[in-house]
Amino acid sequence: MIQSGKLSNITQTSLKAWDKDLETLGHVFSASNQLASITCYMSKYCQQVFINLYFHQWDDEKYENLGNMLYNNYTQALKIINVDASKLDYAKKELKINEGALKTWHHEQKVYFSTLGQEPEQHVLKIAYVEHL
Repeated sequence: MIQSGKLSNITQTSLKAWDKDLETLGHVFSASNQLASITCYMSKYCQQVFINLYFHQWDDEKYENLGNMLYNNYTQALKIINVDASKLDYAKKELKINEGALKTWHHEQKVYFSTLGQEPEQHVLKIAYVEHL
């Protein structure tokens, strides 16, 4: 069974993905509007051929861009691992920070972000008390 917090995260993630999908569809159909002036006087067969050709070219461009993006991300990740890892080790050594402190900070950050936007109960009670006066 899914806990209520996890369910809201899944719902929010799904909605964000749906918004992104709709945004992408909007861009695709907006860009395909340029076909209208070309295909409006063509036969149905020619319209289908041109529309099919347009989307095949669009797919090819997207896959090419996707390949470039993945390659760039991969090289950036390698740089981070090779160069920035040594910088992190140097900084940890200079600041006298160990792995335990990093794990503690990570846990504190997770707790902070999970409670972000929620007021502590004591603050709510204090405000309610003052408002009641």
